[in-house]
This record gives sequence, C-alpha cells and structure tokens, in this order.
Amino acid sequence: MPLSKTRGESKSLANIGLFQIREIGQQLFDSASRGQRLHDHAYGHAHSPDTGLAAHEFWVLRDTVKLRHVIIIAPLVACNRIPRGERLMKFLPFLLSVPLIAGSLRVYVANTDGASVSIIDASTNRAIGEIPVSKNPHAVILSPDQTRFYVPSESEDVLDVIDRASLKAIARVPLGRRPNNLAITPDGRYVYVCIRQESWVEVVDTQSLRVVKKIPVGRNPHNVYLLPDGKRMLATSMGDNKLTLINTETQEADSEIPLSGVPRPVAWDEGAKHLFIQLSNLHGFIVLDLAARKTVKKILLPEAPPGAKPLIPETFSHGIAITPDQKTIWVNSLLSNSVSVFSLPGLKLQCTIPVGHGPDWMTFLPDGSRCYVSNAGSNSVSVIDVATRKELTQIPVGKIPKRIISAELRE
Repeated sequence: MPLSKTRGESKSLANIGLFQIREIGQQLFDSASRGQRLHDHAYGHAHSPDTGLAAHEFWVLRDTVKLRHVIIIAPLVACNRIPRGERLMKFLPFLLSVPLIAGSLRVYVANTDGASVSIIDASTNRAIGEIPVSKNPHAVILSPDQTRFYVPSESEDVLDVIDRASLKAIARVPLGRRPNNLAITPDGRYVYVCIRQESWVEVVDTQSLRVVKKIPVGRNPHNVYLLPDGKRMLATSMGDNKLTLINTETQEADSEIPLSGVPRPVAWDEGAKHLFIQLSNLHGFIVLDLAARKTVKKILLPEAPPGAKPLIPETFSHGIAITPDQKTIWVNSLLSNSVSVFSLPGLKLQCTIPVGHGPDWMTFLPDGSRCYVSNAGSNSVSVIDVATRKELTQIPVGKIPKRIISAELRE
C-alpha cells in the first residue's frame, strides 16, 4: 500500500501542527466512509488555527486497487530546507501512529424469529437495511469472493442463496429437516450445513446449487466450522455429545472426539491447537487439546445473580470468540446478560461487560477494534469498544437476532 504525494506544496510553513481538514479533505473522509472509489490524486486545503498558515500538501495512504482506508495529515512539510526524503522519515512515526479510518465495514445478523438479515454500518453503528430471506433464518455467511450470502431457513428447510449486489435471492436449495449453522470452503465451492433433525451435514455445491453429499456426524448436528488449516470442517453433535472432524478434500469424516456434555458454540486459538467449547448447562467453557483429543481445563464465568434463568433453556453460556490479535477470549453469559473477557493463553478473567438481554453470538471487526454481540432477548446488537471494554451502544434489529458476522467489503 504505497504512499502517494498529492499536488501542491507549502513554501512558507515554519511550524509543525495538526490542521483542520476542510473542503476536499472532508469530501475524502465522506467518500471513504461510504466505501467509494477516490481519484488517484487529491488536492485539498487545510488551515492551522494555531499559526494561521495555510498548507497545500497532505498525504493519502492509498491502496492501488481500491482505496479503502484514508489518512489525511497536514502539514508534513516543516520548511523548504528539509529534503523530501528526510521529511518523510521525520514524520513516519507520526504517520504510523495515526489510526486508519475504515470504509465499507458491515455487520450482518440473522433475525431468527422473522424473515430477514439486518445490515449494520460499522462506521455509524446503525442498521441501514435488511436482506429479505426465508422464514426463521438460523445463520448467515458470506462467500470468500463476497458475491453471495448463504442463509439456511430452519422452518422452510432451504438454503437461500443471496446475490450481494442486489440483495435478492437467486436460488433456494432444498435441504433436510431444520438446517442449522453452516460454513464454506476457502475456494467457495462447497457449503456445509448442519441438519438438526437428522444425523448428518449436507454439502451443497455452489455451482450446481444442489446437495451433493450427506456426511454422518451424529444426532442433532448444530454447528459446523472451517478450521484454520482450510482442510477440515468441525461439526458438533448435540444428540451424541461429540465432535466430528471432516476432511474437505474427501468429504468424509476423519475422526470423532467424545465430550462430557452437549456441545454448543466453539472457538479456537491460532492453528487450532486448543478448542474452547461451550456446553449445555455449563456457565463457562472447556478447553480441549485437539492433538491429544482430550479436555485439559474447565473455566467458569463469574457467578450469576441468584435465581437467574437463561433466555434459552439449558443454555447458560452461548457465544464465544477470540480477538484477531489472539490475546483475549470473550464469552457470553445468558445468566448474567454479560460478556466476560479472559486473557490468552493464561485464561485469567480480566473484566465482565454488561450487554443486552440474552447475548447469543458475537463477532469482531477485522481490525479487532470492536465486538458486536447479538442480544436475542432484547432484539438488539451491543457494540463494545475492545480497548476500553465499554458498551458503546445497542443497535435495534429484528426479532431474536442470533448468528452474526462482520466483513470488510470489496468491490
């Protein structure tokens, strides 16, 4: 991502100051927040309230394919006698310290008691629209090329295939009884869907838009995940208390891992050395050594208020995720309506953050700056600032929001 210098240069600046961005500078910010393409060169005017001097130079951090992040800093010129190369090196630490302004960041949440997926603009933390889907969507995923959404309907037993450009369904693929969570292969060719009222995962070919395989994984499969190696899917069986590893090349089950309880959501550390698994009736999670195929630790969340009952029966803790920097793991509590943060790898409790009623799932923005938690009992999404560990707002969405994802959109 090269630095590109704009036209124009101040000839008389003697002081270094941070300037107010006006005119074209503001347009750049506005365009970036809307994810629009900007011109290769921008020319703007900035004014220093401290010195009263005008600068006609600023730098834009630019992606050569599509400008997604913009930094406007002015001035970067102290005086004419400093050679240009030295100017850049002088201010490089300052450049690197300024946060990027994100463009086209979206959060999508499936409204399970309706027929829509809510769209949240992460730059404003507001719901900006909905994707119409079949009734009772269980989850939503985005294809690797970002051209399609895939949304399974629990009540209509179909997989909706949604064109991202138009937000309209291009196909409804028939599935088995009560499809639940789903995952997609890295090349986008196959979607794996848990069929809750059966004992298998169905594999949908995204070219033919047909089910091409049924892989036995145990009774009542609920969640399926693509592991970091891109070669294995992990499926959970609520009926048989086990995990099944699936080879995505052969589309066959490789191995099974028995558990001490009913598996719910799962997270993993870098390389999936350890799995962090929530279980029914456990207010916390277990830690499983994947290579050894055994549980090595159990972590409990802070004690819930007396007489607390979960929104979903037998579901004390549902929703678990690790920050992109791999430094902390965040865990929902349906008993205390909160999110607890633990250190990694030490798993020491750092804090507990109150959120809405019935927190069910969570996602982090790609840069790890914010966490979005779906509150199934209050029809909202909590936005948490990761640095301060504070809830910033709750965004109203549809009825009983659950599975939630985030994405930085490309053209």
